[in-house]
Amino acid sequence: LIQAIYRGAVIRRQYHRERAAAVTIGAHTRGFLARARYWRWRKGMLLLQATARRRYARRRWLAAVTIQSVYRGFAVRRMVRRTRATIRIQAFWRMVLAQRYLQLLYRESGRMESIIRCQAAVRRWRARK
Repeated sequence: LIQAIYRGAVIRRQYHRERAAAVTIGAHTRGFLARARYWRWRKGMLLLQATARRRYARRRWLAAVTIQSVYRGFAVRRMVRRTRATIRIQAFWRMVLAQRYLQLLYRESGRMESIIRCQAAVRRWRARK
């Protein structure tokens, strides 16, 4: 009887130790798996955040590029308009100068004709003498 009680106590002690060891092993295993799951989740979240930030940055960059290209187009069109206006002004002044030169030529040609007529009259008069 004493031996049976002793053996029961030894087996119960051994059972409690093995059970405690099994619980410890289970806890460590579950902790390891939870940490692995957490790190996989964290890596996915960081990847998702990086992708979102990259898309946001790209969208902002594209917006800046669009604004720059619209402004450059506006500036070029403005420059072309000013250049066209400058060309029109230059053409107008060339026309004015050409008209003045033409009027001068007309005046000069009229003077030349009168000078030639005078010379012809003088020569006729001398020839009669």
